[in-house]
Amino acid sequence: SKPIISNAQNIDSLGIYLSQHLTDTSALRNIAIKLQLPALMGSAKADSLAALIKSQSEQLNYSKGIALSFRYLGLNYFSKGDYKNSTSCLYKSLSLFNELEDSIWIVSANQSLSSSYFNMGKQDSAILFCTKAIKAYQNWNDLKKLASCYNTLGGILWSKGDLPAAAEVFYKSLDLKVKL
Repeated sequence: SKPIISNAQNIDSLGIYLSQHLTDTSALRNIAIKLQLPALMGSAKADSLAALIKSQSEQLNYSKGIALSFRYLGLNYFSKGDYKNSTSCLYKSLSLFNELEDSIWIVSANQSLSSSYFNMGKQDSAILFCTKAIKAYQNWNDLKKLASCYNTLGGILWSKGDLPAAAEVFYKSLDLKVKL
């Protein structure tokens, strides 16, 4: 469970800091990233800070701040089970991260979109976005995250009823985890 008082204090501290640094793009970025922590996400205060970051980023024409704000909104909708709005916001963040050529956030957005589409029952779209994340982790030789993505893909394939493909992908995941 989340320590509510501590989270409220953390969000208040972030809000005070943000109010003193509204034109500092690094402050906007750092706070937008911190708000995505599960322990801070979803409160009215966090939502209002995310809206403020988005607004300030738009005024400053700061694309990364806008993208991170859409990511926050997408993750927040996801945590509330609103997968349609989650997908919409996550896709907007992905588009901006693509424009910025920010490969780390692109992969993260692809993974989040995969989860959101999966929860909407759109397995083919989930597979598409999960596969994009897998390709990136293969290129980066990040075996731990690659194993996790293979496991996710196996679950998607399993839910789709493609048991042979799911078994193959689960085996790849297990094989990588054993090597770690």
